[in-house]
Amino acid sequence: MLAVVQAALQHVEESVNGVRRESGVVTACAVGCSFCCWLNIDVLAHEVLLLAAYVKAHRTPWEVEELAAAAVVRRDERAGLDHGARQRVRRPCLLLDDAVCSVYPVRPGACRRYWSGDLEACHAMWEDPEVTASVEFPLLQETGRAAAAGVHHAFVGAGYDGCFYDLPSALAEALTDPGCLERWCRGEKVFSEGAETRTPEGFRQAEALERLRRELGRVME
Repeated sequence: MLAVVQAALQHVEESVNGVRRESGVVTACAVGCSFCCWLNIDVLAHEVLLLAAYVKAHRTPWEVEELAAAAVVRRDERAGLDHGARQRVRRPCLLLDDAVCSVYPVRPGACRRYWSGDLEACHAMWEDPEVTASVEFPLLQETGRAAAAGVHHAFVGAGYDGCFYDLPSALAEALTDPGCLERWCRGEKVFSEGAETRTPEGFRQAEALERLRRELGRVME
């Protein structure tokens, strides 16, 4: 099933890249540029489980324990903060290593569909979280959203956990609790309530998924 997750995330990435190539959009992103890796993102249970499996396969047990401990510290730092307050906490992604993503082949969908067209604006927002700017190309942004939503709805329609989670909080649990993968396979909620995200995007997606569940229920009847 994790191979299916990897294929689904690859679909999201290829959808955006296909539009990017055909439209001739020139992006500013490059290897070693990691401004966006300081942003908080919503992640889904299957994305976190794929990350955890990759980390366990490519790091020593001691390194896995060290990462899990760092994730717990990051979780506790942001406990009780709303979306805006969490974005103002300046911390790089736990999986960033010397400005390079250490889990690039299995990175979450939010990372795969983000493309910037303005490096200076990215730098400005990195220096000051209060700065707001539109750096994404609308065409690529909407393509990514549509592809990601399609994958998300497919997993929910198949009975899998569709909640959005805070990455450090969920990763801390995924690296230390083998029951997380078992719960996901059984179609149960994977992570604790404290790991759930409370971002505006998460609420919008949750509302859309609730509508989908009701529609699926009517179809099954």
